[in-house]
Amino acid sequence: MSETIPANGLFDGLTAPPTYVPQPSRCFAPHRIILAKGSLSTPDRQQLAHAICQAYPKATVEEQLDTHHNKIDLGQSEKLKLHYEGKRTLVLGELLSSVRHSDEDGNTCPNYWHFSPYGFCPYGCDYCYLAGSRGVRFSPTVKIYMNLDEMLDRINRVANQHGRPMPFYLGKLQDGLALDRLTGYSRRMIPFFAKHPYARMTVLTKSVDVENLLDLDHHGHTILSWTTNPSAIDRQFEPNTPSVEKRIQAMQACAAA
Repeated sequence: MSETIPANGLFDGLTAPPTYVPQPSRCFAPHRIILAKGSLSTPDRQQLAHAICQAYPKATVEEQLDTHHNKIDLGQSEKLKLHYEGKRTLVLGELLSSVRHSDEDGNTCPNYWHFSPYGFCPYGCDYCYLAGSRGVRFSPTVKIYMNLDEMLDRINRVANQHGRPMPFYLGKLQDGLALDRLTGYSRRMIPFFAKHPYARMTVLTKSVDVENLLDLDHHGHTILSWTTNPSAIDRQFEPNTPSVEKRIQAMQACAAA
């Protein structure tokens, strides 16, 4: 018989500790922060949004609370200028369809469930398919979705419905850890998956920002996966990412924790 886990029990103690102070991402320094629809709709979201804005005191902060995260007008029509402006803009909002099953036609990989606490990616690798994807073509901004609790509740319900261990991927539409210093989301996600009998998390990343992870008990329910290339290729096509050597050091730190 399947074991159904109530969401309330899984969320106990998962809120980022009050002493956690968002730190600026090492790869991303926005000059503009936009508070979009849903970003301030609860006291917890207001608190997180305020703390994120404080991490970038030089950035301008704008409220566009009636505008969806993917409808932000950056004031640029030329594609290259639009892309560069998007990479310097952080949007806080909500994504209601953030937990999805990947079943696109022609997908050569096994279909899988994935979820998106972030949108787009600050790294800007030359080969990245996200830059031309439909979801970011109009407003290619870096996004943080504030409704993480709703995402975890959805994952809980999907996993319970299947009643067997199953993976949920973080990294299809973003880097899984690039903004974790800013949000502290890992400190809520990893304990959630550690407690769940069925849900497992696979994090895809190029980031070396693993400090938030090292003291967490993952219970074998979280997999960290780094992409690597030869150094010459890495520096040519991934210039804004941590070096492969630093990624390996991050892997070693996590393995030793």
